Amino acid sequence: MNDWKKLKKRKLEAPPLLAEVQSNLQTPEVIGWKTDKRTLRKTGRTEQFATRVRKDWLEKVRNIAAQQEIKLVEVLERMLEEWERKH
Repeated sequence: MNDWKKLKKRKLEAPPLLAEVQSNLQTPEVIGWKTDKRTLRKTGRTEQFATRVRKDWLEKVRNIAAQQEIKLVEVLERMLEEWERKH
């Protein structure tokens, strides 16, 4: 019971200003001397894309991605760029 009384008496700090929050979100998070790896992996891809494909097609795309050491989405992006270039 005594803990609740202490908690009620505590005054909360005002939340940070919106400008401060937005500037913090734009900068990479630094932990010690290292940059947060999630920040380095940001790709700007925010939209979800899902479809059904044949198993053999997916295996081919996965093999290409593994050989090139890139993400599946990068294989698709390169395929689209090549198609646009030819048409």
